[in-house]
Parts: sequence; structure tokens; C-alpha cells
Amino acid sequence: SNAYFGIRPRLPEAASFGLMWFGRGRGSLDIRHDCDHSDPSIQYGWTRHDGTSFGQQDIKDLDVQIKTTFYKTTDFSWTSRISVTPLSTTSQASKPMVVIFYVYSEGDSPLEYVKGKQKNSITKVTGNIKEVSYAYVHMYIYIIY
Repeated sequence: SNAYFGIRPRLPEAASFGLMWFGRGRGSLDIRHDCDHSDPSIQYGWTRHDGTSFGQQDIKDLDVQIKTTFYKTTDFSWTSRISVTPLSTTSQASKPMVVIFYVYSEGDSPLEYVKGKQKNSITKVTGNIKEVSYAYVHMYIYIIY
């Protein structure tokens, strides 16, 4: 994948996860998802990784720093952490930004979502994957201002 951040098990018809964002002074439809090597306003790269089970990357997009980390414990279990930090206190930094962590299924089995306490938030995704049977994802969302 050429996404800034995406996770997918090496299984056919598995669920995939990824990150996209927009806002903060760019056009409202200027969505960041696929890596664009020709864009000088964004810098990104892995700062630590072992190639298979651990990775940490920094993404600097205008005046925002996004840090992503993943840690795989088994073939079917992993943890991910995503943090977004403004890098300045200018009026640009006070503009809204939308960050989306998404999940989708490539198989025929539907995913089910459990709503969270915050408006329009999801705390758990469940579904079936052929090689694993039942699978679930817990999402803990912390908003720090």
C-alpha cells in the first residue's frame, strides 16, 4: 500500500485499517491518504521499525505532527497508536482538522460496529474472517486539547 498509514493482515478477504486526514488550511477536499512524494508541505518516514512486527513513523503536515506506532504480537493481534499534535500556536493551528481511522472488509462477511459514548464514535468493530473465525477490534479514542 502507498498510504501514509495502513494495516492489513496477510490473509485473503481480511479487514484492513488505515488513516486519512484533511483540513488545517488546505482545501476542504484535500484529503491526505496516499503518499505524495512531490508534495513539499509534508514530510514523513519511519523512525524505527523491524520490517514485520513493530514500526514508528513521524508525519509532519504543515503545522501538525502525526505519530503512528504499531506493534504486532501474533499473526492476528496488533496494537496501534496515533497521536496528532499542533506544532504552532498561530491562527492556522486553531483551524479545524478531521482525522479518520477507518476499517473495511474485503470479504463477504459484514462488519458490525458498537457505538461509543462520544457523538458519532465507534469503540468496537466485530466480524468473521475465514482463516480466523471471529475477529474484533477495540478502539479507544482519547481527545486531548
